Amino acid sequence: MAVLRTFVALEMPVPIEDQLSNVINSLKADLNDVPVRWVAVENIHLTLKFIGETSEENVQQISSLIQNCAQTVSPFELQVTGFGVFPDTRRPLVLWVGVSAPENLATLQQKIESGLAHLGYPVEDRPFNPHLTIARVRRGTGAPDAKRIMAAMDAHKTISSDPVLIDSVSLFQSVLNRNGSVYNRLFSAPLVGAG
Repeated sequence: MAVLRTFVALEMPVPIEDQLSNVINSLKADLNDVPVRWVAVENIHLTLKFIGETSEENVQQISSLIQNCAQTVSPFELQVTGFGVFPDTRRPLVLWVGVSAPENLATLQQKIESGLAHLGYPVEDRPFNPHLTIARVRRGTGAPDAKRIMAAMDAHKTISSDPVLIDSVSLFQSVLNRNGSVYNRLFSAPLVGAG
């Protein structure tokens, strides 16, 4: 039986992708000799739940769960706003853009987290921190490069976007290859709200 590496996420509309592309290109120019691996804009998404290894037979069960959750949450507007890093500014290993959204986003995430827990998937122990990963920094990068990364991000910290409508949630398969990950959408459900 095949095992798939899966996650639940929101795809970003084209206006957000365009803005992220501009920001990434600017940061690339500032950090061209720093060991940073940039995420392809078409692969940038807002992860609601990383599931991990999933049997093919469980994909249908997870898809049904996503469908049920989507029927209880109305479409909502989302904006990108500001930058951040994980785990901290002295060791920036993941560069991300923050998002601002109404309570619908947290509600959707909690419903999916809870539903997957009932299916036997472990609950995430960290609080939900909605973000869009734009780059990963090679481990072992020194303090001078960390300072340059933070300075470049500070120079662009005014990033913000017009609100865009989020009206669906999707299940993806992550396929690892030599050039990084490729994401295949396995299922998508429209957000329709509870009426």
